[in-house]
Amino acid sequence: MKKSMANTDAINIIRKSLTAEENMGTLAWYEKDLSDYSDDETLTIKLQEVDDNIEKVDSTKKKKRSKLVHSESDGKIYPADLWHLISDYICPEAVRNFALLCHDSHRVTHSVCFWQRLYKRCYVSGIELPSRLQPQCIRRVHGLRSLVISALYHVYPPFSTRLQSRTPMQADPDQLLGARCLLIWYAKVKDLWHFYFKFRLPRGRRCWLRSQSAEMDLLAADDVFYNPEDGCCILQVVLQHFVSLPSCVMGQVLVQSSVSVGHAMRYHKLRLLFSTERVHGKGLLGNGTSICLDPVLNVLVTHWWSPKYPLHKP
Repeated sequence: MKKSMANTDAINIIRKSLTAEENMGTLAWYEKDLSDYSDDETLTIKLQEVDDNIEKVDSTKKKKRSKLVHSESDGKIYPADLWHLISDYICPEAVRNFALLCHDSHRVTHSVCFWQRLYKRCYVSGIELPSRLQPQCIRRVHGLRSLVISALYHVYPPFSTRLQSRTPMQADPDQLLGARCLLIWYAKVKDLWHFYFKFRLPRGRRCWLRSQSAEMDLLAADDVFYNPEDGCCILQVVLQHFVSLPSCVMGQVLVQSSVSVGHAMRYHKLRLLFSTERVHGKGLLGNGTSICLDPVLNVLVTHWWSPKYPLHKP
């Protein structure tokens, strides 16, 4: 009786050990403890396998990255003459998008022939143009781009319709916030007073500013993009009566503008706040100068390309 029980216990122990060994064989290496390994050699082998797997993953990632960079660099390079031919079919609204296609198309938009051909395609002989925008003036290279753009707002219907007369007080002076006041003048037209504020927007500074020395003036003689009025706007305010304005605002930055009902409740009142420095946020830097214009009949904002833009002080 005792011998049979001892044999049964021995058999059960053997079965448990065999089952444990089988389970150990089916377990993954990361599910086992260090005590489950018979020696250090097995552990070293497993660690070596992990290192090999990591190296394989890194190599596959590098291959994918190299393939990605290679695929991005793929493409076709067309001859520059082809872009010159395509430019003859580009409408004025699409010039910017055409210039952003590639380096060659961008180079085409900097050429003299591109702007001269664009002018010839859009020119209409029956429309009256200023003397500086006549066909014989487009032959010169200096400032050609600005002349062609100004002419398009006379002869090209999609551009000229944008500048059709609007109702009074439709212009928003807030679009000039951050611009620097360059000049102020006024003129009396019949019984009304027209006040002009010339501003330069922050992004209006171009490479023409470098032409301050005699050498740079000679180099700028062939500059197609030369435009001293680039980034400039004219704020025209029509008043019923004359208002004295401080000259100290010239050179200062417009930081705030507001349009409200005038004193007589019939017209509008325009208030402009200038500062010596540009304002980022709602705070005011430096000493501000306030100008109040009342009564205001109309407010206009004119850009340099508009036919109504005054090129010279009246």
